[in-house]
Amino acid sequence: MYNRAMALRFDDAEIKTPDATTPVATTFTQEQVNAIMKKEKEIYQKKQSEIMGQLNILKDSKNLTDKEKSDLENQINDLRKQTMTTEELSKEQISKLEKSHKSSMDKLSEEKDIWKQRFTDSTIEKAIIDAAIENNAFYPEQIVALLTPKTQLVEELDAEGKTTGNLIPKVNYETIDEKGKIIELVLHPKEAVKKMTEENKYANLFKSDRTSGFGVNTLGSSMKSKIDLKDTAAYIKRRNEKKGIK
Repeated sequence: MYNRAMALRFDDAEIKTPDATTPVATTFTQEQVNAIMKKEKEIYQKKQSEIMGQLNILKDSKNLTDKEKSDLENQINDLRKQTMTTEELSKEQISKLEKSHKSSMDKLSEEKDIWKQRFTDSTIEKAIIDAAIENNAFYPEQIVALLTPKTQLVEELDAEGKTTGNLIPKVNYETIDEKGKIIELVLHPKEAVKKMTEENKYANLFKSDRTSGFGVNTLGSSMKSKIDLKDTAAYIKRRNEKKGIK
């Protein structure tokens, strides 16, 4: 039961009341948290930018070795990436991929053009050499030099005027018609070279009994060419041997 001793203990007990100095927990809204994080990030980015500026100045120093400059460049790039947003990083990656893709495509296009030109040159040259040998040219390379600038590869057409999918050489050949008018014909190298053998201005390029347009005998058929040619392959082989090409 209640007695004096209990009353004394109760009276002497320490009764604690809230102290004004005791910290009270604070609750923040999501907007406040975002604002705080944004501010902290801005402070961090500013410090990083200052460091990057100092590193850039140091990088430009003439007293650094190439390795030291390379290491500094890597540090600068790392710091720059740390201050970039996810969107900025994504854009940078996309830009790098686009540049890499463009570089690869440019290289492929360049290689394609090189091989296309090689194919064009070799196809045209072989066709003209074939025609020159067939028409007894003294030196086929002379015919090649005359006709190559006027020759290009074009789509082959069938009897119905449709493309066959093949490319063939055609020469834009200038000649004079029966009325003395200059005309341009589109001929296959065989036709063009054959046409050349019929014109006086080219008579001295072929083995013939005809007389050139200058009134000089064209070495006649009795004179043998210095190069005995039987076919295109033999001619090309002989020519390459002269040039030291295997």
